[in-house]
Amino acid sequence: MRSKLTILLTLTLGMAYGQSPFIGSYNGSQREAALELYILPQHHFVFAMSYGAIDRTIVGKWEQKGEKIFFQETKSADRDAFIVYEGIDKELLAESEFVFKNFSQNTGTAFRILPEFHPDSMKLIHLRDENTFSMTNRLSVTPKAHSSFFLSAPNNSVENDVYEFKPATTSNTLYLYYNHDTNYDTFQMEAYLKGDSLYMSDGAGERFFAVKGTLNSDYEALLSDATENQRIPLQLEVEGLNGKRIILQRLRPVKQFKCLLHLDENSAYFSDHENGAAPTSPPILH
Repeated sequence: MRSKLTILLTLTLGMAYGQSPFIGSYNGSQREAALELYILPQHHFVFAMSYGAIDRTIVGKWEQKGEKIFFQETKSADRDAFIVYEGIDKELLAESEFVFKNFSQNTGTAFRILPEFHPDSMKLIHLRDENTFSMTNRLSVTPKAHSSFFLSAPNNSVENDVYEFKPATTSNTLYLYYNHDTNYDTFQMEAYLKGDSLYMSDGAGERFFAVKGTLNSDYEALLSDATENQRIPLQLEVEGLNGKRIILQRLRPVKQFKCLLHLDENSAYFSDHENGAAPTSPPILH
């Protein structure tokens, strides 16, 4: 015999499902593209997509108006173009190591270690036509006690967003991530049901997305995991020089501003060769 608690939970879930005919799961996967949309009770949705170099999970709120449903992404407050971590690797003695992650996803990014900023001093990290997606590049720098460093990303066809970071003098390991989520506009979409089939509607027209499926009862865990994965951690554990694990701390920019940069389009820190991306000779940084 089912317990009263089980019956109550079943009834509660059924009432939640009855709020809208849209609530359910939708597998819109196609060839070379995995697409999963979960329309949840309490007006939440999770949209997971993976195709090519794109791997995104969008979390937001939905609203039903008549026979249509409207989706609006809930953006994280942490929208910096660069996520940086610093720490100490005791195996590194006379140098510091800068590790660049995913910068080849936006080859307009630039970098420089400088005592003070100058728009003529920034240098491209990758040449603009060398998109190698999730490549990792390493740059060794001396002396260990470096000053501020600057990162920039194109804001529009003219200006760049420039960030100044000032690591602790004891830090000799820095991991720099390009936050490719800043490339995307806020996700907005409207859709409607035709029977059990969901059709998406946007500026490109209307198109079939998927047939509605059953929403699993653990949808709250799904939402919690998706929301948590969007948070940027304050600490990062990485493998140091000799394979030992080291803990890095989030380093926030001390300044952010917009500027017109004067970049040499033929010069970059890293170049893409036949055998993969390889660093150029480490430059002398001033």
